[in-house]
Amino acid sequence: MGCENYQRLVAEYSQLMAQMTRGVRSSAAYCPEAADAVNDFLRDGEITHITADHMTEFRSPLSVRYRARNLQQIKRSINECNHRVIRAVRSAEQMSEHSLTEHHFFVIFKYHSQHYVADAFGQATVTPDINEYLQQIIYSSLEVASRNFDVTAADPMEDDIF
Repeated sequence: MGCENYQRLVAEYSQLMAQMTRGVRSSAAYCPEAADAVNDFLRDGEITHITADHMTEFRSPLSVRYRARNLQQIKRSINECNHRVIRAVRSAEQMSEHSLTEHHFFVIFKYHSQHYVADAFGQATVTPDINEYLQQIIYSSLEVASRNFDVTAADPMEDDIF
């Protein structure tokens, strides 16, 4: 795998994110699927259209490789033109005080020796200012997903939804 998809995401993120999120209602809880769409694009260059609506629940897609001690640990684990899906975990107090979900998913990647965060949820962003981004999303801990991160809609009859 080369760096082409990383270069495209940095240079064309607004257009790419718009293609991924076209037709998604702003009230939809689709951040796991948004992270998966960015993950898919960086891995194979394919644009995945996010299909979640406000009632979609997801199978738990996260097999945690490790709980990060800090952002630097995550950055050190990412080689050039590589990425990790991250799950931000929020405390009950943070969820209540800020009306947030328990988790938020996004991607951190490295391109031209610079680390970036990519988030297709909400306003959609790709930025090298990871610290500022992390302050905005409010979290208590960060977990790094396994390399086979994949999201699918849950069957309402199953118990492993979040």
